[in-house]
Amino acid sequence: MDRIVLVSVLLFSELMSVAEMVNTPNASSRFKSCVEKVVEKHPEVLRGFNVKWLDLNAFIILDNLSKIDEEGERREKCKEALFDLLQSSILCGEELGMEFNDLDKPAFIYNVNHPLLEQYDLAKGVVHDKLVWFKKEKIRREENKNKTIVSLKCRDRLESAKIPKQILSGVIEPPNPIHKKFSINSISSVLNEPLGTDSLAREVSGSQNVAIIVDYDSLPTTSDILKLVLSDLKKAQIPQINMVVACGLNKPDPKSINKIFGSKILENYSITFHDALDEDNLTEVGRTLSGARLKINTKVMDADYRIAIGSIHPHPYSGFTGGYQTILPGVAGAEAIVCNQLRGTLLNSRIGFTEKNPVYKDLQSVAPLCSIDFIINTIVDCEGNIVDLVAGNPEEAYPKGIDLSRRLYATKVDGRVEMVILAPGKPYDQDFYSSLQSIGTIKHLLTPHGLTVLVADLNRKDSRKLGEAMALKHHEFLNMVYKDPKSLLIRNILEFMGRNLILVSRKILKNIGRLPIINVNNLSEAIDQANRIIKPSSILVVREAWNIIPEFKNGERPFSADF
Repeated sequence: MDRIVLVSVLLFSELMSVAEMVNTPNASSRFKSCVEKVVEKHPEVLRGFNVKWLDLNAFIILDNLSKIDEEGERREKCKEALFDLLQSSILCGEELGMEFNDLDKPAFIYNVNHPLLEQYDLAKGVVHDKLVWFKKEKIRREENKNKTIVSLKCRDRLESAKIPKQILSGVIEPPNPIHKKFSINSISSVLNEPLGTDSLAREVSGSQNVAIIVDYDSLPTTSDILKLVLSDLKKAQIPQINMVVACGLNKPDPKSINKIFGSKILENYSITFHDALDEDNLTEVGRTLSGARLKINTKVMDADYRIAIGSIHPHPYSGFTGGYQTILPGVAGAEAIVCNQLRGTLLNSRIGFTEKNPVYKDLQSVAPLCSIDFIINTIVDCEGNIVDLVAGNPEEAYPKGIDLSRRLYATKVDGRVEMVILAPGKPYDQDFYSSLQSIGTIKHLLTPHGLTVLVADLNRKDSRKLGEAMALKHHEFLNMVYKDPKSLLIRNILEFMGRNLILVSRKILKNIGRLPIINVNNLSEAIDQANRIIKPSSILVVREAWNIIPEFKNGERPFSADF
């Protein structure tokens, strides 16, 4: 019995020492008053107990117990008194706002774990809960010392979680923005000395119908370029000029785009926003490499000279944007777009690479059917700033632009990992489909059966449409291509990549049927789920997946991970 008394008094002494450090007014006296009430309740056991004597109180209690003759009675009264002493001390301490951070001394933890607490039935109720909490706090603090906090941003929210340092392989950041203004004189200089062709003014001379195809995503950076192009066309006295905004499957907001073009252009030129579902304004020209019927915006096909304005940026499926992406998906029909994007999900496509890339090959198969005569492609950094420009014949200008973009975004990684945590990055996190596409940027970084944790969001409309898509039977897919192709593509990604996916979204997906994905609403929960599934031994964090081209330091060829 002497040992359980000693253990209990040691625990009490630790609580008392913390009470003396509390900033609450009269904390020490209030704690003392609380203890005195317990002493009054158990005079036979606690007579003479003094909070200031701390550990010496054990001898006072033992002396009191020696005066109780019957052993069973002595044991029961000892248990009741010690239990009340510990429980009252803990509850009083909480009321006073005690900081228990100083309770992680080895002696305290040893006493919390002491088997006599169980034997004497003191580890019960409030005492048990709090003593176990103290023990867990000690363990948690020790673990936190070996963890680092990682954060990822998606739209307007920041997701954070703690990851053990020994399994964190790295945190990949996008390259720093260039922050330099690519002047209008620099743009003019490039246009006057294009690659593989004469100047635009000379090249376009004699044409009767010119189509200027402007990529939807690159609109904010193309206003100055457009002014120079229109100036050259005016000098060449082109009778008919049509501007077509290459929207692909996107639904543009004409009001915001009108601000970019300006009133002068809007008043003097015809501007069409491409609609991939508008069969009346599409012309069938053949089939792509994937076998899909290729239909192109009629105004583009009717032109005898085509100028494509866009930007070159890493793309999860095709390797890079720009080039013939202005045609497919830009001004193509839904069937060809869907088939092209499906290749990105099902086949071994890779961000930042065009060699042996099935999506890129499919895009290039468009060239004989709807050629581009002159491309103007900006190279932009992760914040959309123009850092360079290529112009001229697509066969010469585009490869140079790809090389410039690859050098800008290339990021070295050590090797494959068992789990990647990623966020799409701006502006791609604004669209759920683009967010899901970002999975393609890192799939070659995973070991077989590795996990992907994606931080993404979808709005109520996207959620409803996805629910409708999930309800479809397979024989209904073809109709969906012409009704709501983007929802179909979202379903496709979730079906084929979902078995390795934990989705962190503010809105939990509903009506997703048999999809194998795990859907949680915070990053910490996602990591907990991952630990239950595979307990990853290596984790890589990618903050803006669209804005990096991951390359292995040892140059090993990537493979498609478990797809």
